[in-house]
Amino acid sequence: MASTPHEFNPALTEYRLRTVAEALLEVLYDTELELAGPLDDGYTRGTATFGRQRNALIQLCNSGQHSWLKLTHAGMDVTFEIGGVPCRFFSDDPTNPRKPGFFRRNDSDQLFDIEVDAPLMFRFIVAKAQHTDEEAEVFFIGYDVNQNESFRWQYSRSTPALSSVDESRPAEVPLPNPADMLRPKKPDADDVGNDRAVGDDDDARG
Repeated sequence: MASTPHEFNPALTEYRLRTVAEALLEVLYDTELELAGPLDDGYTRGTATFGRQRNALIQLCNSGQHSWLKLTHAGMDVTFEIGGVPCRFFSDDPTNPRKPGFFRRNDSDQLFDIEVDAPLMFRFIVAKAQHTDEEAEVFFIGYDVNQNESFRWQYSRSTPALSSVDESRPAEVPLPNPADMLRPKKPDADDVGNDRAVGDDDDARG
């Protein structure tokens, strides 16, 4: 079973997932700042945020900036593909999603055959901050036919990170010598864009 999106499909790179997650978070923060008047509440902010996020994704897909991003359904249940992987988004609890239609797939969301323990449903989930000292986060989760998680990716603006649904711990990474950190280092051409798939470099420059 894949424990990260990239292990399931190389098209699901960190760069591409961050691009979508950032678009969703930017709309969320901007809308909450704009709709902070006495006539606003959770309902007005929630409906406006969803509508703006939907439109932002449609515009991002149609902008031509990213060759790997494709709009396949522009309805209220907007569906888009990342390197051929169909995705949808919701504002929900990633540990216990309850939004109507969360696990329902439309015609554009059924590209993968049913295979036991393999992810076939892919969701971006925007988890709003519950307290003033917390940040909103975006999750990208793959679900199998039994609605069990196959992998989970998690992102916030301050602490972007990959997380796995298993219990394994990442290997320790040796820290560099502090003296070495003081010396300027020229970027190695082989190190540029290692988390991107073919064609992503052009997207980053655009």
